[in-house]
Amino acid sequence: MENNLETGNGGAPTTAGRPSNKRLQQTQAQVDEVVGIMKVNVEKVLERDQKLSQLDDRADALQEGASQFEKSAATLKQIVKLIFYILACLCTLPRYCFYHSVLFFFSLLHIIHERKKMTYNPNVIPVTDNTHLFKARIKMIRAKDKEDSEKEKGEKTNNSKNNKLSLYINEAKEILKHITLLKTLALNNRYSYIASSGFYFPVSGKDVVKMSFDEKQRKKLDAASDDGLEDCQKLIENFGKQINADSFLKNIEKEMIENIFVSMDSYLNTVRREIMEMREKYNEKAKRAKFLGCYSNFVKMDQDGYRKAFKDINEKYSQSDNILIVPENKIRFRKTAKEDKPLKKNNYYLDEDNKVEDEENSEIPQQVLKEQEKFYQKLTNKNEEIEVLSRQFAEIEKLQHKFLEKALEQEKNIEVIHEKVELTEVNLKVANNFIKNALENTATKRVIYMFCIIVLTLSLLFLDWYNP
Repeated sequence: MENNLETGNGGAPTTAGRPSNKRLQQTQAQVDEVVGIMKVNVEKVLERDQKLSQLDDRADALQEGASQFEKSAATLKQIVKLIFYILACLCTLPRYCFYHSVLFFFSLLHIIHERKKMTYNPNVIPVTDNTHLFKARIKMIRAKDKEDSEKEKGEKTNNSKNNKLSLYINEAKEILKHITLLKTLALNNRYSYIASSGFYFPVSGKDVVKMSFDEKQRKKLDAASDDGLEDCQKLIENFGKQINADSFLKNIEKEMIENIFVSMDSYLNTVRREIMEMREKYNEKAKRAKFLGCYSNFVKMDQDGYRKAFKDINEKYSQSDNILIVPENKIRFRKTAKEDKPLKKNNYYLDEDNKVEDEENSEIPQQVLKEQEKFYQKLTNKNEEIEVLSRQFAEIEKLQHKFLEKALEQEKNIEVIHEKVELTEVNLKVANNFIKNALENTATKRVIYMFCIIVLTLSLLFLDWYNP
């Protein structure tokens, strides 16, 4: 019976239709490779987390330094206020002398001016032409306007650079949406696409296909998937060309966008691989269905049905054997009456032979059914293993998508922290400049107040000396 099953006699299947273990080994090797890649990605994520923690510590240290500088600036402001308050008090104490000194100073200036008017000065200053000064003043104003316009242009270019980065990210998100739509289209119609081959065994009740595609529907899905792949590939290529052509981007921004480009390309390749695997499965199962014919329906038949069929066939064979034996016995009975006893014995032996043949004939289909049931169980088990592996691949892909999203979020957080660090450094520099200017201003103000006090004292002494 085993030889008949292997050679394909009597319409039985051959071993060529049985799935081999090589495919399972290949899928397991692919799963191991994906797990290794995921481990490497997890290590990278941990390294990025360490870098983020280091940057957070640095930012905290810079914030502490900024707070210390702010405290020192506040103390300096308080000191300056105290100095001004002391000077005001000093000025208000000799209020009467101060007012009189100011009045005498202005009266002295007025007297000197009147004496200059009364005296004759032959060297009269002529009227001069100030057009050159006016032109120089206009040139200075124009130069300042140019500098201001250049600064505004630089700010606009910086804003445009930041806007470009956000535009690139939005464009990448739209491309990812297109690729995910294509993937959902392929995954949602996968079971019905494979079931249209005529050789499909569902693993559980969830996997039972409600409807199988016709040839037209299958061709439509193939055309839609091909068009989607071409469109997504064109979008990704245009995105890469824009990145290479843009010279205003920074090196860090360019590296980040290039990593996004590579991740999108790999994601599209995975979707393309899934679609090609779906088509290969359909072709393999269609070939098996053509090779085996209606074998799948034969295996799914009710066991009682084809047992009854085999019983009917056995009964027909037994009836035909009895018909052949009875006339022989009659003929022998007519020839000699003495041969009744041995004839009865011969009939007895013939009946036993018929029973043995009937038992053998009944055992043969039972063995065939058992072997067919075993073969069907093997096929269902292999199909279950394949479906489990496909589900594992789908879960791995989901984890990869989540990992990519988290990696992008971490990169965004790193960029935000880097920008904050730069802003804190700039603010610290500005604070240092303000502190230096405040110290310089306090020194100059002290000198001015001392000069005013000295001038007032000298003016008072001069007035005392000038009065008769």
